[in-house]
Amino acid sequence: MSDIQIQPFDIKSDFTFGPAYKCITDQREQLEETLPLILGIILGLVIVITLSVYHVHLKLTAQQPQLPRDRSLYKNM
Repeated sequence: MSDIQIQPFDIKSDFTFGPAYKCITDQREQLEETLPLILGIILGLVIVITLSVYHVHLKLTAQQPQLPRDRSLYKNM
């Protein structure tokens, strides 16, 4: 099915096809194929950067003293 050729106009007498012409729709198909790939890569990078920043934040705040959540422990501070 991929080798089908249609030429409604300018048919030569020996029934050979004229030169191929890519319409705008065919050019948009290339963008439709690459755009999801580009967006997927960008989304993956955003996720990796977010997780890396969160991991670094946890490492930096792990050495800081934590405030007790129970108010009764504030008396011992």
